[in-house]
Amino acid sequence: MNKEHFFKWLDDSYTDTNLINEVKNKYNQNEEYISIPTSSTGKDTELLNSVRKDLMLGHSSRFIETGTEFGGFILQFTDIKGLELLTCELDEPSFIISKYRFQNFDIRITHTNLFSESLSISHNNISVTIWSCQIDFDSSF
Repeated sequence: MNKEHFFKWLDDSYTDTNLINEVKNKYNQNEEYISIPTSSTGKDTELLNSVRKDLMLGHSSRFIETGTEFGGFILQFTDIKGLELLTCELDEPSFIISKYRFQNFDIRITHTNLFSESLSISHNNISVTIWSCQIDFDSSF
C-alpha cells in the first residue's frame, strides 16, 4: 500500500479535515504493518489451522472478523471459494484504511457503528457460531 497514493485518495475522497488527519495519524502510527497489504496478524498457527479446516469443510459460508487491526486475520481465508468474508473495524479511521487496503480483495468491510445494520440483524435475534460451539442471544440480555 503506497502511502502517497493512499493519502491522495483520502484527500480526494473525504472532506472532513479532522477525520482525514485522524486517518493519516493512525496510518503513520501503524505504517510498517499497513504498508504491506497482505501482512496478517494471524500468528497463532493452531487457531488458524483449526478455523481454516472448519471453513474448508463448509461448516460456515460466512466468516466475520471483529475487533480487528485493519482486517489482518481475515487475509488468511481469502483463497477459500464460496466464503463470504467480513471485517468489522472498531473505528472510522481503521475502517477507511481497511477500505483502501483491501479494495482488491473480496472482503466486506464495516465498522462497529454500521455492523449489525450491514448484516441485517437486530440485537434480539443474533446467533453466533464459534467453531463447534453455538451461542444464541435473546432479548433478555
